[in-house]
Amino acid sequence: MVRNVVVRLAFLCALLWSTANAEAAVVCQKKSGALSVRETACKKRETQVDVTSLLGDLPTRVGSVETSISTLQSSVSTLQSMSFAPTPADERFSVMWQVSGGVHHVAVRGDGSIRDTDDPSVVVVHVTVGQWCITAPGAFEGAVGVLQDQGGANGTIEVSMGIGSFCNSVSGSNITVETFSF
Repeated sequence: MVRNVVVRLAFLCALLWSTANAEAAVVCQKKSGALSVRETACKKRETQVDVTSLLGDLPTRVGSVETSISTLQSSVSTLQSMSFAPTPADERFSVMWQVSGGVHHVAVRGDGSIRDTDDPSVVVVHVTVGQWCITAPGAFEGAVGVLQDQGGANGTIEVSMGIGSFCNSVSGSNITVETFSF
């Protein structure tokens, strides 16, 4: 069935190409069943073929394809209107950083309070939703963080120790943390 439609479409393309190059092209069929396109008339032992009879049920197939394309375009439009960007959120997290002679950590609750730390001099400031500044005396470059699972909440965390963040206004802070949910 599919092969028939493909053959018909290929033949139709050949016919359209040939009619663009000749004023009165005709389709001819030999006794063997082979088809050919002639410029003006069929040869003696050939029969002229009605092209519309070759197309059969092609228009109904095209209609179903048009419906599928319309449905696909609607689905693409819906996906384009959806936002997959993470939004700032107060999430529980842990951060670790290197110090001379080892590593320190802090675990922070969603409200900004410290749940656990091995460095009593650590200070956590909750700037706004999803933004935290940590003062960790003696911290070297290379702080890392992880969100703590809160019953399957999906999110991400970004930790940096660079200059030029929202933490510049927080005196002594040297670790910047941003938490997001999806």
